[in-house]
Order: sequence, then C-alpha cells, then structure tokens
Amino acid sequence: MFNSLKGKFQQVQDGISASIRNLKIKDEKSNTSSAPDVNYYAGADIVLKNEEIWKEIRSQSEKNIQKAELTDKQVTELNTKIKHQLQCIQEINHFFATLPEFTKKIENISNDLDTLQKHILEVEDFLVVFEDIVEDEEMKQNEIDERFKFASYIERKSTETDLLKKELSDQFTEKLQAKEKKLQSTMKERQELFNMAFQQDMQLYKESGIVPKIPTTKAKENIKTVSLEDVVIEDDLGSLDDFVNS
Repeated sequence: MFNSLKGKFQQVQDGISASIRNLKIKDEKSNTSSAPDVNYYAGADIVLKNEEIWKEIRSQSEKNIQKAELTDKQVTELNTKIKHQLQCIQEINHFFATLPEFTKKIENISNDLDTLQKHILEVEDFLVVFEDIVEDEEMKQNEIDERFKFASYIERKSTETDLLKKELSDQFTEKLQAKEKKLQSTMKERQELFNMAFQQDMQLYKESGIVPKIPTTKAKENIKTVSLEDVVIEDDLGSLDDFVNS
C-alpha cells in the first residue's frame, strides 16, 4: 500500500518536472521568434513558487513515507502481536474446551491418591506388625543363641569338672595306695617284731617256766602305741597251738 503511494508521488513529481522543462523550451522558442519587447521572465515567480511548493510537498512526502514505513513496521508488529494473542486465545479456548476432561482426570487422580493413601496406611500397619515379628524372631534367636552358649558353657564346665574329678581321684587313689603300701610295710615290720618277741617269750617260758614281765612305762615310751585295729593276725597259728599244747 505504501509502495503504491510512493509511486504515485513519484509520478506527480515527474509530471511537474516535465511541465517545467516544457515551459523552458517554449520560452526559448518564443525568444527566438518573438519581438524584442517581450518579457521573458513572465510567470517565473509562479514556477518558482510551484517549485518551492513541490519541494515542500516532496519533503512532506518523504516524511510521510518514513512515517508510513514506521507505521507499517508498527502495524506488522501489531499484527504479529495480534496473531500471537489470537494463538493464545485459541489455546485458552482449547484449554477451556478440554477443561471438563481435565477436571475429570484430576478427580480420578484425587481418587487414586486417596486409594494410595489407604494402601500406604495398610502397608504401615503391616510394617509395624512385621517389625514386631522381626523383634520377636530376633529375641527368640538371641534366646536360642544364649541357650546354646549356656549349654556350651555347661558342657565345657562339666568336661572340666570331670577332668578335675578324674585328676583328683587319680591323685587320691595314688596317695591312698602309697599310704596303704606304707601302712602295710609298717604293719609287716610290727608283726615281725611281735612274732619275734612272742617266740622269745615262749622260749623263755619253756626253758624257765617264768612268764616274762610286761615292759615298764619307761620302756613303753620307747615303743610306739599300737591299736587293736593295727594288729594283724596271720592265718598261720602254729606257734600259738604249740604254746597251748605245751
């Protein structure tokens, strides 16, 4: 639109220029053919005035063209903004058109969230029960472990006690055997001494008929006291029989 307007102004300018050139040509021709008293500058003021008007028109036309270009740019920008706003309005219309469906989807999501929350609460309850079960199982396992440790401790101590009993029994048996052996040796020596003294007394009685005297207290001090339990009578009673039969 502005380009066509600019073209029209250009045509008007060209027409005016052509008219001025025709006037100059006619003046030259009239100078050659007219009489000397003709005023060759007649109408020059009008032409000058028209030229100044034309310059002003041209200047205004250029300004108008610049303004038209600026207006065209603004109109283009405004058109772009309007298209953008139209697109936004279309999107808004589309959004409002799909709003019921979107609302329904939101309701479905809200229902799903409620169901999910219920499931979460159920899972939390199951987790609490599971934690209790795990704690019970851990306590049972700890109890089993402690019982196993206690049984192992009892078994170990029992083994140690048995070994200690066997060791003490062996030591006791060994000491008892040593003591019995020593006691038997002592008793054998005492029995030999008693037999020897008895034979001497028997021989003295046979020869003299005198019963030997019992040793005095002083003599007894040199002899160790022998209890009845320490006296061992041998099965060989031949000497006693000989004494009784004599």
